[in-house]
This record gives sequence, structure tokens and C-alpha cells, in this order.
Amino acid sequence: MLILGSIDSIVSFTIDYVSYVSQNSANTNTGKEVLALSLTYVPKTFDWWIFIVAILLFKAAMVHYCTRASKQKRKLEMMQLFV
Repeated sequence: MLILGSIDSIVSFTIDYVSYVSQNSANTNTGKEVLALSLTYVPKTFDWWIFIVAILLFKAAMVHYCTRASKQKRKLEMMQLFV
């Protein structure tokens, strides 16, 4: 879940830039022109719904970890009662 959340977060920040470059890269022939094109990029939108999904994945991973850790702790405490 953490890996998917990380990938999702990166995508939310870069999807607008990638679409901008892909729309305007047909006019460029060299790498220098693509670099100049990327220097003129100004973000217009941000896909909040993709970012919110990433945040939800991070939170779900934390909740899963905490519940698993507390179950392990209770299991160890029960084992110590019988020793």
C-alpha cells in the first residue's frame, strides 16, 4: 500500500506536466527544444482526486500496521502469562 501510495502521489504531481510535454513535443526536434519547452511550463491544474487516493492508501497502510502491531503485542503478553 505504501508503494502504491507513493506511485500515486508522484503521478498526481507529474500528470499535468507529462500531458503538457506530450502535446507540445510534436513541434520540437531536439533535446534542447524539449528542455526549453519544459522551462516554460506553468502548472494549470492539479488532480486532487489522485492525490487524495494516495493519502488514503498511506492512511490505510498505517492503520493496518498499527492493528497488526497491537495484535502481536497482545499475543506476546498472553504468552508471558503462561511462562
